Amino acid sequence: MPLLANLLVVVYALDGCLSLLEAVLRAGTGSQALLGLRNAFASFVLCTGIAYVPLLVLAPRLPTVTLLLLVLSLVWLNFSAVPLPLLIDSLLALGFASVFFQLSFAVLAFLWIRRCNGGRGWLWTDSALKGPALSWKHSMAVVAGCVVVLVPAGVLYGIVYALTAIQLSTQGFVSFDLLGVSLADRRYEREDREIRLVGMMHIGEEDNYRRVVQSFIEESTIVLAEGMTDEGVVLETPLSYERFAAVLGLEQQRFLADYLGEAYGEDPSGWPV
Repeated sequence: MPLLANLLVVVYALDGCLSLLEAVLRAGTGSQALLGLRNAFASFVLCTGIAYVPLLVLAPRLPTVTLLLLVLSLVWLNFSAVPLPLLIDSLLALGFASVFFQLSFAVLAFLWIRRCNGGRGWLWTDSALKGPALSWKHSMAVVAGCVVVLVPAGVLYGIVYALTAIQLSTQGFVSFDLLGVSLADRRYEREDREIRLVGMMHIGEEDNYRRVVQSFIEESTIVLAEGMTDEGVVLETPLSYERFAAVLGLEQQRFLADYLGEAYGEDPSGWPV
């Protein structure tokens, strides 16, 4: 049993060391000679960790909590380590950050093992792993804990992972926080010309739409509006977000020309939209 318990900790630490070596080599020389080996070994360690899950359910002598935390950290590190990509722009720096976390977890695991051994040795011994070989009470407790804690946590992480992927794929034009969804307003300048990209949604607060349009008050301004139309009358019923907006207490965005007409008190049909 000690051999089985120590195996995951050792390969976990070796994976972290190999990742550190690969990151240092790539940062220092630009070489990716170890990248293939590092990725292959990381995949092996991840598969090994996942294979341990049923063993942790069945075998009460294994250090369930410690090994399960290592398995969860492997899943986290191998699936983007959210939210680190939002905090670190450089791929190289992100790699070093992931290595730092993995090696830190490994050090904490070895320190915990040493404490369980009474301050002697860095690997589990028979005396530190006590209990029956099998126990249905242990199995039920582990399964219940996974259902109550890990399943909701997994769903939450999946949502955060998806939102992070959207934010990264849109280069930050779409972002999420506790207040809701935000769309970027960016300006690009060359000489005396400026292009402004304003992210818009089909539903929102009416006053916000008006404020955005009022910010267009400049001479020689051409407004290019992107959206969906049904000029060919393909849809049997007009596309509308009114019901969805009403549920959220918001308004459906109207045609941009309508807001321009309201803002300037002129016929919106004459605006270059």
